[in-house]
Amino acid sequence: MDLTLVTGFFDLNKFEKRPNEKSRENYMAWADYLFKLDMNMVFVVAGEDYNYVWKKRADYNLLHKTFICKKEFSELKFYNLRDELDVYKKEHPIMNSLPNKDSPNYIILTWNKIYFVEEIMKINPFNTNYFGWIDFGIYNVIRDNLPTNIYETLQPTTTKVKIMELRHVFDKETTDMYNYCAYFRWKYAGGLWTGHTSSLTKLISLFKKQLFEILSMRIFAHEETLFALVYKNNKDLFELYYGDYYQILINYNKITNPVNLIFENIKNCRYNRDFKHAVEIAEKLYQDCYDKLSPAKKYMIYDELVVNGFYHDHKKTEHYAIAYLKEIENDIDLKMEFMKDPERNISNLKYFNNSDINKKLEVFER
Repeated sequence: MDLTLVTGFFDLNKFEKRPNEKSRENYMAWADYLFKLDMNMVFVVAGEDYNYVWKKRADYNLLHKTFICKKEFSELKFYNLRDELDVYKKEHPIMNSLPNKDSPNYIILTWNKIYFVEEIMKINPFNTNYFGWIDFGIYNVIRDNLPTNIYETLQPTTTKVKIMELRHVFDKETTDMYNYCAYFRWKYAGGLWTGHTSSLTKLISLFKKQLFEILSMRIFAHEETLFALVYKNNKDLFELYYGDYYQILINYNKITNPVNLIFENIKNCRYNRDFKHAVEIAEKLYQDCYDKLSPAKKYMIYDELVVNGFYHDHKKTEHYAIAYLKEIENDIDLKMEFMKDPERNISNLKYFNNSDINKKLEVFER
């Protein structure tokens, strides 16, 4: 596969009190999922963990697809800013952060994901065109949502930066940077992202620029907060996929698990009048998993396509309205969902002013 995945681990328990579950033992157990991946893998670890990682990959006969970068935590970018960042954290606290988790040491580590990938892109130990980051402990998050075939799942299909969106970021949210960064908003998942070298080079440059901007404002922010800001101003650089953290791998190429958060994301886009993005997410659901949905969820998809599609590009999306009415003729359960609020639904469809749609609506108006 033309892809190099980079991951890394540093035991922060050596520097501070961490949540009980964030022990070295747990991380190494979770990382077994990565140790046995038959893929080009780069592990950035401290010297004390070098031999352990080497042995685990050797046990799986994968040393030929293994590159271990030995680096001490004190060598990481911004390590010398830890005390200053602690001051920033007090001046501009993240109101909903976990005090014993979101420490300066941890935040520094999240920022260094970008620098690790940049370093490995330059070395390019496996001569690939695509690179990505995957969290060392990702198994702890995805254990109940594992893809059937991770190799097919991660096969590069776009030159853009691929990252999961949990909640869309809107312009009005970021007008006051201090307010925006005062909360962890769970927008874009930092545990897995990939892309072609050309796109990642741009991402790295933009991320650094955004990082230095918030540091100049004495703001303390997680890397996912920065990803949202970079995406907001450079949307064409990204190809998004959708879900919650637990679906970060299983929904990577196709929405296999259509969790409620995806539908909430569409609704929030509509409320914030980003009709284009609402249609994009609804279309992805329609293409990937419509047949496996309940009648209520099918109705929700059609409703979002009809309402948002009308405001975004009604000529382009009116075929969904026609398909909707055709399906209602043959699906009593979907028809029952439609008839829960017939006046609203008929009124929305009539806005298209399409003769085929109006003709099919006659049966509901008798």
